Amino acid sequence: MYSSVDTDVIVDLQSVHHCGQGNLVAISPQRLIDTRPSQRLVAGATIVVDLAGLASVSPVALTAVMVNLTAADPGGRGFLVVYACGLTERPLVSNLNVVAATTVANRALVATAGGQTLCVYSSVDTDIVIDVEALIT
Repeated sequence: MYSSVDTDVIVDLQSVHHCGQGNLVAISPQRLIDTRPSQRLVAGATIVVDLAGLASVSPVALTAVMVNLTAADPGGRGFLVVYACGLTERPLVSNLNVVAATTVANRALVATAGGQTLCVYSSVDTDIVIDVEALIT
């Protein structure tokens, strides 16, 4: 990594791909959720996002999804975490860091842990938009 100015850097490892273990299948982006027309995600809340019916993939075969996670008009500084529902604990790393009144997006590769739902936690009031871009089977 290189920076032309002094800065702090945080690097989170999102995935490791092994040859012959799983196929990354790009799909036409599909909207999973958009809270803007309904109700914002409030600070400290978790919302469940259904993966059933994604591009006719068997839920048993689905091991991860690549998503574009967007926070729209957050109410302050905070973060979002996307993870497989059913885990015993929410992961300690964020997928997206946000500041007030700024729409920001980030790509995330999220393991499904054999389930058909993702959980999205937000530390701040915000609208969220999630589009799935690829499946790992």
